[in-house]
Amino acid sequence: RSTRPFDAAGFFEGGSFGTVHGGGRFSATSARGGVDVGVSHLDSNGTKSVVGGSEKDGVENTTLTLRGHWEPTDSTDLGIFARYTDATNEFDDFDFSTGLPSDADRQSDDSLLLIGANAGLALLDNRWQHSLRLTFLDSDHDQTFNGADAGSTAAEKLGLYYQSSLQLGRASSTAEHRLTFAIDHEQEDFAQRGAALGFGDPNQDQELENTGYIAEYLGQPFSGLNVSASVRHDDNSDFDNITTYRLTAAYQPPGSQTRIRASYGTGQKSPTFVERFGFFADQFVGNPALNPEKSTGFEVGISQGLAGGRLRADLVYFNEELDNEINGFVFDLSTFTFTAENVDGQSKREGIELELSGTFTPNLSAGLSYTYTDSKQPDPAGGKVREVRRPKHMAALNLNLAFLNARGNANLNVTYTGQQTDDFFAPPLFVAEKVDLDEYALVDLAVSFAVTPRLTLYARAENLFDETYSNVFGFAAPGRGAYAGVRVAL
Repeated sequence: RSTRPFDAAGFFEGGSFGTVHGGGRFSATSARGGVDVGVSHLDSNGTKSVVGGSEKDGVENTTLTLRGHWEPTDSTDLGIFARYTDATNEFDDFDFSTGLPSDADRQSDDSLLLIGANAGLALLDNRWQHSLRLTFLDSDHDQTFNGADAGSTAAEKLGLYYQSSLQLGRASSTAEHRLTFAIDHEQEDFAQRGAALGFGDPNQDQELENTGYIAEYLGQPFSGLNVSASVRHDDNSDFDNITTYRLTAAYQPPGSQTRIRASYGTGQKSPTFVERFGFFADQFVGNPALNPEKSTGFEVGISQGLAGGRLRADLVYFNEELDNEINGFVFDLSTFTFTAENVDGQSKREGIELELSGTFTPNLSAGLSYTYTDSKQPDPAGGKVREVRRPKHMAALNLNLAFLNARGNANLNVTYTGQQTDDFFAPPLFVAEKVDLDEYALVDLAVSFAVTPRLTLYARAENLFDETYSNVFGFAAPGRGAYAGVRVAL
């Protein structure tokens, strides 16, 4: 929200791959309310997405946003918001003769409308907060193949969300506590339309309802110790009801630069409508018998401040287990298409994260991070194999330099992704076999300069050294891209 009576700003940039990107916003604000309007547009010819291919897959996206708020009294506020997106995305196909992606004239035309309203009420000198939000989401996805209709999907979601938070212990200087209760209800409707074939009919209407009940406690029993406990119960129309929870604690002795923390929690994720019911005759057939994924995880970490707080080191160990993992790329010989299935057994991930960050001079800061992940998934023989698309080693280095009295800024970012594996479905049986994806390093550079307080010029290069790499077997990632633009505030 802008704090000025009238505020406007915009940007425009262009660069590689025939990319043009621009947008602007306008705000009008008074002591009791205001309105914000924004628009953005992106148009790009795209890049070749298939290894060895020649066709570029472009993208176009226009987004409009509106937000308004009004505070009738010091303790109440009302708001509305809306976002509309119209997008076109080109994508490729799967070649059953090679088991690899191939160039194709496929396109998705998408529209999305999100509207909502919210209200807030503060009682007991702002210690008791209430919020109520109502949202409606409407999305449509139309696909074409060689210019001909290839079917469509549509979804609507109505959501109602209420939250009440009560702050306790304000009278105590050593302890604070907050209790929160929330309830949310979502109703989703899914529709698909397309040509019916002898072995399948995409025309269908599906619906799903879920109500969640949430309770949370946040507290500081004594100075330096922060704890939380939360629980959520989901009442679902299509799946078994489930209760998930999370516990956390963090302790930093007064006057110390050392902070230790730990958390433990459970979670769940329901399959999507497309995973359950989607039907794309030459590509995918959904599985209505899918069950939600369920996870359990914990982590412990320590943070240490150094050099009077100018430097910081963080070390974290994490451990996660996933049951009923959904594999959305399982070949079905009965339909000669792919489907989704729950994987038998348990997937496990554990590892460490190390981060070093610091400010070396008033103008120079840096950050270095490294993650080691040991990730295993079940194999058909009942054992464990390395999980696909999960590199064991990942690292990043970021350097940020301000210059010319902070009017200019330069940022260098280097990321490293270690070797990983993927599945290749070789014809004619399309049984998954493991293939290696090579390690790679990417270098990005961005520079900006404030000509005036309200006019900034900027430029950036992505994948500066034009590294050739792939995160999914058979698909090529973009090469070097260079962009330049201007930001203006009125």
